[in-house]
Amino acid sequence: MGKKLPSVFANNITKDITNNKKVYMSNHNEETKEPKKETPITINKTINQKIKEIMLNKKHEYKIPVKIKTKDQELEKYIIGKNNQNIITIDNELIKIDDIIDIEIKKEQ
Repeated sequence: MGKKLPSVFANNITKDITNNKKVYMSNHNEETKEPKKETPITINKTINQKIKEIMLNKKHEYKIPVKIKTKDQELEKYIIGKNNQNIITIDNELIKIDDIIDIEIKKEQ
């Protein structure tokens, strides 16, 4: 314990430090901003983008209730998956993505 440790080099500061005067941040805003309302924007989305959003939905992981509007008919199905060209329903029915005009999650009652 009798060993003396080497001293640490500390440079002398000879100028005034003013960097805290140049930068200031405040969380207080004089203007009160209204909270942003989360509204889903469905303008100009492709069918593949809509399907991707539906499949990534946190509410439904399996058996997603959807309304599908195709060229020929409107369907209410539960989808369980998709591949490159088709959507797979719970009934093992394949619906071609190219035939779909619109798709949305069915509202819960």
